[in-house]
Amino acid sequence: MRANALLSGLLITALSGVAWAQDAPPQEPTPEQPKPEQPTPEQPKPEQPQPEQPKPDEAKPDEAKKPAGELTPAERKQQRREEAKAKRQEKQARQQAKKQGFDPERQLAPDTPEAQALEKLLIVDSRYAKDGTVELVYTFRESEQVADFERRGFDSTDTLAGRGRGRRARRRADLGKKGLTRLELSVGSNGAGLMLHKLSIQDEFTLTLRVQALRMTKRSDLVFFCGKGGVRLGSVFVKRSGSSFRAVAKGTPNFEAFEGGAVTIQLEARDGVLEAKLNGEVIGQTKKLNGKLDGQVGLYVRNMLLHVHELRIKARVDSSKLLKE
Repeated sequence: MRANALLSGLLITALSGVAWAQDAPPQEPTPEQPKPEQPTPEQPKPEQPQPEQPKPDEAKPDEAKKPAGELTPAERKQQRREEAKAKRQEKQARQQAKKQGFDPERQLAPDTPEAQALEKLLIVDSRYAKDGTVELVYTFRESEQVADFERRGFDSTDTLAGRGRGRRARRRADLGKKGLTRLELSVGSNGAGLMLHKLSIQDEFTLTLRVQALRMTKRSDLVFFCGKGGVRLGSVFVKRSGSSFRAVAKGTPNFEAFEGGAVTIQLEARDGVLEAKLNGEVIGQTKKLNGKLDGQVGLYVRNMLLHVHELRIKARVDSSKLLKE
């Protein structure tokens, strides 16, 4: 009996729920809410090729970090190489200078205004030094060297080639093929020839002349001078007077010295004193030409056929005149 009552109650409850569901208004579907927009991830740009950076252990030595003022090992090595090269060149230059008869200890100054002016003025290398001196050598093996001199009054200033007869002519022709080996100055008894170097020098110098007289008489004259003072035939001090020279000290011209072949005449001026040597032997000194030795180096020749083998000029340059030219 009780079971029937319980079953009846459950049935009624179920039926009531069905009826309520049928009477209730239908539920409208809830619209779907839009999802919030997610930010679009930025697309990565294509990678640009980057220059390859050297690794620390591959960096060049000169690019390595170094304290200011300190050289890298590579720079020190290069510096040592350059210093060694400079020393070798300096040694070679001294050896070459000594071989050519130059003073190897002179410190040359080729970049000075004086050196550049000398290069324009002269054909030969001036070898201008820091002490203001030049060292010029004329062997006349190149014909261009003659252009450094003014010549006037000579019957001829020529080379040896093509003159004379027989063996002497052939010898001169052979010399001529090798170029100008010596300068020939010729002047007769009715005139005089004057040969002047272009450069003006001061009264401190050493001048050396090597010549050979092929023809001369007792009326011949040869004066080796600078400025207004010099020496006649290597034995008598003279001073320029007008167009000729007169003796300033007693002495006798040494003609005999010129009869045996080539002779060497040397003039050296220091502290107002002029000293003359003939073939290495001192023939005298004088102070009477003090103040008269500035100027141009020259040769005065009369009634003579003369061969000039070599002329050396070691002197202090007159810069005031040089830089005006």
